[in-house]
Amino acid sequence: MRMTQKNWDRIETHNKKTTIRVHELKEGIQNVYCGSRYKPKLLGQLKVSKPSSIKMFKELIKKDAKSDGFNTLTELTLELMELNKNIMPDTILFIHPIKKVSKNMEVR
Repeated sequence: MRMTQKNWDRIETHNKKTTIRVHELKEGIQNVYCGSRYKPKLLGQLKVSKPSSIKMFKELIKKDAKSDGFNTLTELTLELMELNKNIMPDTILFIHPIKKVSKNMEVR
């Protein structure tokens, strides 16, 4: 699973409890990487649960932003548009609850 370093840090700094994706993730413990696909950096592991909500991009609300570690809905929507260049108002999003299992130094 890929995540930016900034979004990984939001788990602790902004109480990030979800990850919002344009595709459904597999449930269970996932290794989380950032950086280049050729030289990925392992950040740690997350426990990913089945989606708690499935909604269109245009249906996101401030509560979704807060759960995803953002202060405002605008910050969240800008981040999603940056990470998903083809996102449209009707794009279906999967909101997965997450929980940090370990940091990089603890991953075996």
